[in-house]
Amino acid sequence: MTKTTKEYLKQIENMNRYIEQLLSEVEELRALSQSLSGTQFGERITGGNKNNEAAFVNYILKINELETKINQEIDKFIDLKTTIIKAIDELENLEERMVLRARYISGKS
Repeated sequence: MTKTTKEYLKQIENMNRYIEQLLSEVEELRALSQSLSGTQFGERITGGNKNNEAAFVNYILKINELETKINQEIDKFIDLKTTIIKAIDELENLEERMVLRARYISGKS
């Protein structure tokens, strides 16, 4: 599938939004990991493969996984942005370069 020029340039905005969503998920998990869970006073059944780790440990593991993914996505984002900037800078028309940089690199409408 071939991308149009506009779709190609819009990748920066889309990747940025995706990274922001991932960062938001991390913040949500951090908040959950710091909240207190209620104490259960009922009968406790032991045995089986019940995970005895505190709930916040699972949140921390998920946060670490997400942060690794975020770092990978940021690396891709920087590479893509650098490639697109180079392509824009190769245009001969200065006004076109300025408009494209403002719209797709700086995010101005």
